[in-house]
Amino acid sequence: MNSLSKLQKQIIDFGNSVEFKELDAYYSQPSIFSALGVSRHENTHSNFLAWLLTPKPEKNDHSLGDTPLRKFLETLALACALPHSAGKLSPELSGAITTGAYTLSNIVVEREKHIGVGRLDIYLEGNISFDGSEYPLTLIIENKVKSHEHDAQTGRYLEALRPPVLRPGIFLSVFLTPLPNREYERLGKPIGGDILEGKQTYLMITAMSRASEEDREVLRHTHTDPALGPAEKIARVKAVYDKYDIPRLTEQQISLRFERALAQLDTLTAEPGRTATLRRYAESLMGRKH
Repeated sequence: MNSLSKLQKQIIDFGNSVEFKELDAYYSQPSIFSALGVSRHENTHSNFLAWLLTPKPEKNDHSLGDTPLRKFLETLALACALPHSAGKLSPELSGAITTGAYTLSNIVVEREKHIGVGRLDIYLEGNISFDGSEYPLTLIIENKVKSHEHDAQTGRYLEALRPPVLRPGIFLSVFLTPLPNREYERLGKPIGGDILEGKQTYLMITAMSRASEEDREVLRHTHTDPALGPAEKIARVKAVYDKYDIPRLTEQQISLRFERALAQLDTLTAEPGRTATLRRYAESLMGRKH
């Protein structure tokens, strides 16, 4: 069998594989994001969600008021009420949200809010009133599309912002992904593996190019430090990454290079229908971090 025949067989086998069919079915579902070609763009999803959760956006008012935010809180409350949910709301708050017996006021939504340990995808604050009392409300959302969070970042954000560090009152932290738990748990390899192995990843190389000499020493030697456990090594290196905003710069490069790669498909002489499957598969990979 010559090389071309082998390649043809591999393509056919790949197209008939169970994994590809699952991916193809999942990403063939029509949506406004797929119509615009941005179904894999986390920033686009986050921008849209932040706009939707803002009761009265300064630009392009959606005229829905706080209805999207109320539905989001209701979905969150119902999810927290499940037996195996990792998060729980107080009975009073859960009851008020699920029955709609509350009011919201002074809601402000921010994108990419910078804090000491990183950047929040979506940050919301305002006030919520129920049972005759008003409370400050803070909601942070870490939004991922078909990818893991970085080194337990939601937990780190939660600890950094937990009252009274930021503001008192009701504090809600949400990790948002369109995948069910079983699919999410199958994604990628263990988080922090590259750090523990001392691999020269894009993150590491970019950090080395921007860091001070003192921080470069941390990057060079942390993975071989016998006094540190795996979690401590990962946290120490990740702190340097966050200090120099490396995750955000990396996400920018991923998006830029991905768009350039997809643009090459448009230059091919093949019929559009023949490149559609390849495009969908490429889009399904966008967002992988491991």
